[in-house]
Amino acid sequence: MSFPINPQIYHDAALVYRFADGREETESITMVEFPAYEARLAEVRHSVQAYGFEPDCIHAIGMLEEIRSDLQEEPAPEGASYVSRYRVKHRPAAV
Repeated sequence: MSFPINPQIYHDAALVYRFADGREETESITMVEFPAYEARLAEVRHSVQAYGFEPDCIHAIGMLEEIRSDLQEEPAPEGASYVSRYRVKHRPAAV
């Protein structure tokens, strides 16, 4: 990319899908987080896609919104089987 990034990598992250019946399904992921100005998001999507990732794997959120809220729930895209999803940076340890 044309700007430097200083990524924070979460190897124990998860995507949690919520369904209409109230159940949730969790998918283990590795999350990479770094700051970028909104004007640079197209470049980030292009770079991610160049390495074989889907461009919609990117989730952008304003810094103040991130600070003020514990959970940033995203609505499901049209036709998805789930109603919303959210990301968890650190999954709780299994018991």
